[in-house]
Amino acid sequence: LTVDDEVLQRSDANYFEAWKTLVSAGPNSEIIYDDDGSGLFIVCSGQPSISVYNVAFVTKPLASDPTPAIETAVEFFRDRNIPGLLCVRDGLDRRCDDAAIRTFGLKLSSQKPGMVLSPIPDNITHHDSVSSSSSSSSEEDLDISVIQSDDEIDDFAQIADAAFGMPNGVTRQLTTQSTLRQPGAKFFLGRVNREGGKKPVAVATSVLIRTGNVAGIYYVTTDVNYRGRGFGERMVRAAIRAGVDEGCDMACLQASVLGRRVYERMGFRVAARYNNYDVPVVKRK
Repeated sequence: LTVDDEVLQRSDANYFEAWKTLVSAGPNSEIIYDDDGSGLFIVCSGQPSISVYNVAFVTKPLASDPTPAIETAVEFFRDRNIPGLLCVRDGLDRRCDDAAIRTFGLKLSSQKPGMVLSPIPDNITHHDSVSSSSSSSSEEDLDISVIQSDDEIDDFAQIADAAFGMPNGVTRQLTTQSTLRQPGAKFFLGRVNREGGKKPVAVATSVLIRTGNVAGIYYVTTDVNYRGRGFGERMVRAAIRAGVDEGCDMACLQASVLGRRVYERMGFRVAARYNNYDVPVVKRK
């Protein structure tokens, strides 16, 4: 393997594990592992209103005929009458992309850049370190802490739902005390102080999912009223720092349109693109 091949595999593995961690606590969640070596890993929240948490990941090049594996994914979601996504890293298996479009009529709904930071430079880890209490910097007052209480989970979920356009309550259903206790997971909340001694307001989030020596960064969000102040970057730095403290030498994430320029400025580079094909709900006769 070349270094880039190894980086891609480590990044993929983190992505798959992260989605399992973020979804598995839901009341209707199902995780279908690739026990048969088919190259299909299904993470399903059971949410009927949004597909992003119902994902069938293609984890490796499929067999000579990719149709049976894709059919399994499509039927899995349709049997449950919920929308889903088929996620294939661009270039992993062109036949899979072709079959999704031509055989099953699936539409490409998004192509998310997978970005990596390898190795992690020192200047990333020397900014906004974080502990289980809190930290602040000399810049605009932002306190970053590791989420522990149910009230903090509530704040996290409200910010995430609003930032990602989720139906209200979806993130809270999937994020519980059990989620916080998952191995390698740390959830972060950023707060700003208010004048007059009022209770600080939660404005930003991030999540670290560590797999081996890889720090996966997820749920990077900032309240719309507090954007443009560098809070998102500082939340990312805090999560990476926590990963480095646990031995990580590489960071990865999937970038939004808003976040990509910030990540590039931090040194992240696009290593892959993940093709997401919609599996819509089909009314059966």
